[in-house]
Amino acid sequence: MRRMRTGVTASLLIAVLAIGVMTFALAAPGSSAKRAHTRPTAKGAITNLWPGAVKKMTVTVKNPYPKAIVVKKIAAKVGTGTGSFGTCAASVLRVKVWKGKVTIKPRKTKRFLLVATMLASAPNSCQGTRFPLTYTVKAVPKK
Repeated sequence: MRRMRTGVTASLLIAVLAIGVMTFALAAPGSSAKRAHTRPTAKGAITNLWPGAVKKMTVTVKNPYPKAIVVKKIAAKVGTGTGSFGTCAASVLRVKVWKGKVTIKPRKTKRFLLVATMLASAPNSCQGTRFPLTYTVKAVPKK
């Protein structure tokens, strides 16, 4: 009888330890679940484009960290645009990569200017098209 109690106690102890280890691993600062939600984010849009247009667009970058960061690069990926005349290929819109060194205070935002160019060779049907933009922000902690 005593042997059975020892086996049950040992099994329960192992189960409790396993749950504790899994909980600790998921809550650790370096866990992938936490990293996915703590990256600098960027938002911005460009409107009123026509073939040959060169326009500046405002992109707002948010620092989600409790410490300052230094933004070094912002790039935009252009998706297929939609407008009054149908769709427009992403290849007709170019957004110049922003490079520099700008500090953003903890949990604050800062605005950046990026230059967007619609190629002169774009069809007239691309005029007024709205393009979805996805941003990539490269930043490092401020030392």
